Amino acid sequence: MAYRIAVIGSCVSRDVFNSNIIPDYKELYEVVSTVWQTSIPSLISKKIKITDEDMELSKELSKHRLNTLKRDIKKTHLKELIESKPDFIIIDFFADIRYGYVKLNSSENYYLTNNPNGFRQTRFYKEKKYGKTYNVHKNKRFYEFFYNSFDKFYNMVKEELPKTVILINGFVESYGYIGPEKYPLRYDEETLSDIHENNKEYLSIYKHLEENYSDITVIEMSKKIYFGDPDHMFGNAPYHMTREYYNDLYNRITQQVLKFEQNKQ
Repeated sequence: MAYRIAVIGSCVSRDVFNSNIIPDYKELYEVVSTVWQTSIPSLISKKIKITDEDMELSKELSKHRLNTLKRDIKKTHLKELIESKPDFIIIDFFADIRYGYVKLNSSENYYLTNNPNGFRQTRFYKEKKYGKTYNVHKNKRFYEFFYNSFDKFYNMVKEELPKTVILINGFVESYGYIGPEKYPLRYDEETLSDIHENNKEYLSIYKHLEENYSDITVIEMSKKIYFGDPDHMFGNAPYHMTREYYNDLYNRITQQVLKFEQNKQ
């Protein structure tokens, strides 16, 4: 019987469960819930009410990006996650570090993911009808709201899904990609600077979680050097890796799954 997997994150985690990348993953796993590119504060936030007028877009979005935006606003993720009853939840923090989140003008905590591929294209964003944006590199209170939200999520899982195991994908972004002659090439200087700053924040989060949640496992993916893949189906980027990364992550997830199974027995 396949293990039931939920993914909260982006392609650095979700693509492990893509038959074009890991052809035989369904022999071991069934993906029962996917939360795509949603920040942790937005994930745990209450439902946001945005009018149809405020949802007007400045450009046409793909079906996938429009659906991601609508789900981030409607806050259907947690209900679906609980109902799916996964054995394991795999989380990455790509959306939090790359995009950040916005906090609405409210006495309560209402958040949306500040996604440039969706939310930032809405009239609601263009006319600044939210309260404040929170970027990990610019706002001192970013982690206050982030960790508070993660703690709420953790406690929700403990209460609603007591048998579910949380695994953190401890990835970092790649500093280079495989060039046309199959030699590694570095990204441009501006991109490298962004990668360096982002990676510091990823590692800071992993350290915090390991120190504060004894039953959460961070899957180590930062000590081995991985490269971006210019032939990746979604394009060349520091977070679109070569097959080696996905194979290694798949194997390390499986090692953790087997470890928990052994401990149960």
